[in-house]
Amino acid sequence: MWALLMLYQVLRIVMVDAAESVPGTDPDRCGFTIALQAARDQVVTACDVITTTPGPAGTIGHRVLSGLLSLRRPRVSTRKVKSPVPLQRTLRRRQARDRRPVTGLDITVQVRRRTAAPADRLTR
Repeated sequence: MWALLMLYQVLRIVMVDAAESVPGTDPDRCGFTIALQAARDQVVTACDVITTTPGPAGTIGHRVLSGLLSLRRPRVSTRKVKSPVPLQRTLRRRQARDRRPVTGLDITVQVRRRTAAPADRLTR
């Protein structure tokens, strides 16, 4: 489990370093899947383990930079803030409003009479 966390952190650091190597690039545009696949390919094929590419980006960084995600759309409206009134309180108020007092109650009791069981069932 710790190895996966460490791999995730290392890939995020490489992605940020790659984004910072090109001025004006937002690190949010770097794709984690591309970085993960580049790291996997580099480990499996054992090529460029000792970096031969100059620069801070390295092999993974170059692949991340070549596959940057598109720019995000600008926000048209503001984000919706969650209601400050908790949902539980709203539901309780709504239930209290919809309650009606019980003014009368009709109860009907029905008695079922059992029929005698067949004779062959009793003799077994």
